[in-house]
Amino acid sequence: MERYVSPPLQVPAPSALYKHDRVDLELHGVEHSGESFAVRVFVNAEDAGPETPAAGENPAYAGSFYIFGHGPCLGDQGHCDVRTGPITPYDFRPPHPLMPQYHRLPITDALRASAHEDTFSVTLVVVANHGGSYESVDALTFRRLSVVAYS
Repeated sequence: MERYVSPPLQVPAPSALYKHDRVDLELHGVEHSGESFAVRVFVNAEDAGPETPAAGENPAYAGSFYIFGHGPCLGDQGHCDVRTGPITPYDFRPPHPLMPQYHRLPITDALRASAHEDTFSVTLVVVANHGGSYESVDALTFRRLSVVAYS
């Protein structure tokens, strides 16, 4: 996907939000078998896109995480097929390099900047560097998104 807007997510009451030391966005099962890309994360900015300002001047910008893509498979047939488990109970090989990834990004400051409602949304904007400019790409696939608050 090029862009993902979450459904409304529940946030603690604004007064309770400041009791948390940190609020994280977690993505589970992120695929990385294609090209490399960046995911820009915005809070309560459903219209955010690749041209939306990031960093200091935009309080809705929570941060970015980066996927170093594997690219096309250059091995024999089946070389890049992800095995689902050990072949035997004594198979102590490390997991396959293409196992889906887990990513965590603190969104505390961006969430606090928009904590005037009971719910919030996150927008994930997927961009890749093509010839020195960042362009929208259809590269993100993930299994689940969650929000975790720490006190």
